[in-house]
Amino acid sequence: MDLGINAEGRRGPMRVIVLTLLCADVVAYLLLQVWFTAFLRYLSVCLAYCVSLIALAETQEKIVPFALLFTLAADWFFVVCDPPVPLAAVSLFLVVQTLYFVRLNRKRDKKAFFLALSARTVVFLFLMGVFLQAKIREPLFYIAGVYALMFAENLAEGIAFERAHPFVFGLAFFLLCDIFVALSYLFQTGRLIPIESLDLAYSCRVLAWSVYPPSQMLIALSSFSGSETPLF
Repeated sequence: MDLGINAEGRRGPMRVIVLTLLCADVVAYLLLQVWFTAFLRYLSVCLAYCVSLIALAETQEKIVPFALLFTLAADWFFVVCDPPVPLAAVSLFLVVQTLYFVRLNRKRDKKAFFLALSARTVVFLFLMGVFLQAKIREPLFYIAGVYALMFAENLAEGIAFERAHPFVFGLAFFLLCDIFVALSYLFQTGRLIPIESLDLAYSCRVLAWSVYPPSQMLIALSSFSGSETPLF
């Protein structure tokens, strides 16, 4: 039995499936620019998750599919639930960034990994102290602050060590999306300017979803980099 031939034989159908999912994602993305519906938004994340599952079968990459599963759960609270449940969503996204931290540091030796983890823990505790000193009582701000810091550190680490990797580009688009989401929240609640601006808030949400689907698909496709032979 020639395992190489069998592997190549399996790779052919995988290419077809991945290309089909990519085409579906492009169609959903284009439709999303016209019909800003919850269904199309959530579908785009589901398609990225499906691509990561194919990568799991090909490369045994478990972290990205697991993280995208939590992303799906987070987006359920943000996109599908009416009204949204931001505290649950941001908490789940924090789990996502924790998994991406593991992905970025898994090739380090144990000592370097725990040093990186300890350094982040110290920074997070300092951030909690700042929030307490400022008498901020809303749990969402605590979790969002830790999430933002974790995300920024992950992206900086990715740029430093992986540079042009699709995973890093995915994180960059992801961060840009989160910036637009934060601006949307600030405009909607009147915290950025003295009056509520629903039009600006909506525009920020649209901009967020112009970069979010590509970010998740790039992260999903990055899983194939673990394969000894490229899928395409």
